[in-house]
Amino acid sequence: MNGSPAGWLLPDADAHVGDRTAVIEAGSGTTLTYRELAGRVDARSDALAACAGNVVLFGITNSIDDVVDYLALTGLGAAVLLADPVAPAEAVEAWVAAYRPEVVRGFAHHEPVDAASPAPARTEAVLLPTSGSTGSPKFVRLTHRNLRANAEQIVEALRIRPGDRAFAHLPLFYSFGLSVLHSHLVAGATVVLSTSSAIRPEFWDELAAYAVTSLPGVPYSYEMFRRMRLAERDLPALRELTQAGGRMSPERILEFHEVMAVRGGRLWVMYGQTEASARISVLPPEELPARVGSVGRALPGSWVRVADAGADGTGELIVEGPQVMLGYAEGRVDLDGSDRCGGVLATGDVGRVDAEGWITITGRLKRMAKVFGTRVNLDDVERRLAPFGHLAAVDDGDGIAVFVEVSEADEVPGDLARRMERHLAFPARSIRLRPVSVLPTTAAGKIDYQELRSACR
Repeated sequence: MNGSPAGWLLPDADAHVGDRTAVIEAGSGTTLTYRELAGRVDARSDALAACAGNVVLFGITNSIDDVVDYLALTGLGAAVLLADPVAPAEAVEAWVAAYRPEVVRGFAHHEPVDAASPAPARTEAVLLPTSGSTGSPKFVRLTHRNLRANAEQIVEALRIRPGDRAFAHLPLFYSFGLSVLHSHLVAGATVVLSTSSAIRPEFWDELAAYAVTSLPGVPYSYEMFRRMRLAERDLPALRELTQAGGRMSPERILEFHEVMAVRGGRLWVMYGQTEASARISVLPPEELPARVGSVGRALPGSWVRVADAGADGTGELIVEGPQVMLGYAEGRVDLDGSDRCGGVLATGDVGRVDAEGWITITGRLKRMAKVFGTRVNLDDVERRLAPFGHLAAVDDGDGIAVFVEVSEADEVPGDLARRMERHLAFPARSIRLRPVSVLPTTAAGKIDYQELRSACR
């Protein structure tokens, strides 16, 4: 690490990486080398010096200015809570009430607050939300060591090289989006910052204009990539697709594996959680199609095991490694630097690990519902109903509500719910079908199950 405040993450800009391009802001075309980025961070660190040791609530955007401020604030040792910049005013107020930050900045519906002043030293931390913009005060506490360790693990596992250019379109307050930034900066590669949506022409124009080599996405992103015909796009530089942020169907994995194979490129399937600084395991492209359904092996320097395995070898997945969080925070009192996890994370995911370390996830401990008294796993329900379309299942009292996407031109068969029930061998009237034009998603691009559950009330 170098002597810059951003030394916990950036390589030494005075070394051979100094003249390499570090970040590009796609919307404006602004470009900074590593030397220029380090200089900007140093200058902002001087301007923000009063924030050292403070709590900062930061609505962060995918812009160079915000990346510079993020690196400056973390380098100063502030406890930085990253959140959705367009979060509702009531959500921001809930976070302010819980954490009493000296600095609040970057929110569309909240006036900036800047009461920064010298404060008692606190453990440096980056805090990421666990539930989008709902206003829940529960954040994940991550140290610079956690984030740096995970970035280095990802660089090794995904074979990231200085010549790579990653398209950072996922929000930076979302752990996967932030890890794309971290891992490519650690590797001395280039990050192309974008605020465009995959359904807009600008998204695809930016991919081409900046010769992007690596495109990340969550499962919903891949539905958009498919809808916008990525396979037919003229993107000669694109050679890597990376997928995390939830389970993608085997059919879709094989589809995009083939898309990239035709281009001479690769698809990387990953598994992760915010609580583990973003990513936990990687399935290398060369293991496809043979190991489709697996999420790969644990990242270098970490381990995944099964707790309380049943007769079939499945149980809760436990992660051990340097990327595991300190614990959760629900208010300022929790920002004391205490380590409540000790490098061990009970993921809440159910799965198995074979003798060679290959991990398969079968569901979530809490994604359960009761169908006339019988407990069923909703992830399994979605998996088995995938042939019926793009859908999501939530608990609906003594049954299951299945939200399925349809176009305006589609006619929903009157017997579709019954066909689903027969497919699952469920009793009649156990499924309540709810057609929607599009499934709601969080700012991170994941299905918004909380909104779907609210629609059932």
